[in-house]
Amino acid sequence: MTASFVVMAAGVFFAGALAGALAGALGRRVAGGWAERLAPRAQIAFWMLVAVMPWVLGLVALVAALLPSFGFGADHCLFHDAHHPHLCLHHPQSLSFPALLLAVTGVARIAIVSAREARKAWTARRAIAMLHAAKAQETPDGLRVVPGSLPAAFVAGTVRPRIYLSRAAAALPPRLLAPVLAHERCHVARRHLLWRFVARIAGALHVPAISRVIDDRLASAQELEADASAARTVGDRLLVAESLLLLARARAGAPTGALAFGDGSVRARVMALTDVADHDNPWPLALVTALALAAVVAAVTSPAQVHHSLETLLGWLH
Repeated sequence: MTASFVVMAAGVFFAGALAGALAGALGRRVAGGWAERLAPRAQIAFWMLVAVMPWVLGLVALVAALLPSFGFGADHCLFHDAHHPHLCLHHPQSLSFPALLLAVTGVARIAIVSAREARKAWTARRAIAMLHAAKAQETPDGLRVVPGSLPAAFVAGTVRPRIYLSRAAAALPPRLLAPVLAHERCHVARRHLLWRFVARIAGALHVPAISRVIDDRLASAQELEADASAARTVGDRLLVAESLLLLARARAGAPTGALAFGDGSVRARVMALTDVADHDNPWPLALVTALALAAVVAAVTSPAQVHHSLETLLGWLH
């Protein structure tokens, strides 16, 4: 395996990723409004699907392009001409500068986003360490109570999420505190911070504007899911809305990288809590997922056609 082949293979992956980014942008524009009518969990699944679309199509393009080298599909080497580059594990390739440019751009984008997320994680870790140093107290049920004269509640910790309450929040009447704790426990149980992290890393291959939209919509859907879970736990949607408005008015901030009870659009969350319409029909998402899987299967089962198309595309770029 030569360096030229690695560059060509990387170029194929990022060409597929570019197609996935375009598909994600189209999906956001065409289906973004429709997705808001889904149940919160289905919304989360939809935006995660959009986030990983470049990676999925990039891997599909790469695997399909290399399958003929392993004997799957037609033996492309038998009828290959010199009119375009040759993607094959068994024959040398010339260096493709367009593929190199595509690969360098993609790797640089992933590195920049990864460094940014690592910096956020380090900042959050330092903030939590400072909270612990400020005489944080742990309750018997695992909650961390930290100093604070304003009511605030948040979850911090991507891998090992924990719930933090300000002393003012911990002193709230049990009636108002119960929805807050149920909300934050949903964030912990569903590992929302981890999924946000995965979506941001996956979004590195999207256009930055689309990455921000995916992150915002995913965060909103997670807050709606936690609100719905809290409403089921306490049995009163209006009580969850009341607690939300109370903490939102306090405007007590949470450390960078944490999920706070007052995050997201308070107006949209209150409207969702007071909306009695049934949004729990996830079949449109299942249909979109099935179509995406069918496209992947079709590409993998027709490797010769995908292989030839990608070689032709690389030839045009030359």
